[in-house]
Amino acid sequence: MGDWVTGFTCKVRVKNALHAESLALLHGLNLAKSKNMKCLMVETDSQLLQMECQLLKHIPREANRVADILAVHGRKSMDPDIDRNQPYIFDASPSFVTKELDRDTMGTVTYRLVPD
Repeated sequence: MGDWVTGFTCKVRVKNALHAESLALLHGLNLAKSKNMKCLMVETDSQLLQMECQLLKHIPREANRVADILAVHGRKSMDPDIDRNQPYIFDASPSFVTKELDRDTMGTVTYRLVPD
């Protein structure tokens, strides 16, 4: 749980989900470095990425909803300001994540049904 610090969205051309998650991690680390953030806790809902890099903490997708919404926005956006393969930085939380950010700040639990 926490408050918005910074975030990004990006259109990328990728081969698979692991490639997309890896690029997101790279862009996120570069963003943190550009903001002079020294101490990071990196969480991912990608079990494959977490297995490749043991320094990452795996969390379920439901605990990572804001990041998921940003990823979907980048993938589907027709916004001309969002260039392919270049992160679009949000210094303030964008309106389309407000609801989930508020839920996260309040510690609201989200469940997902998994088929048998």
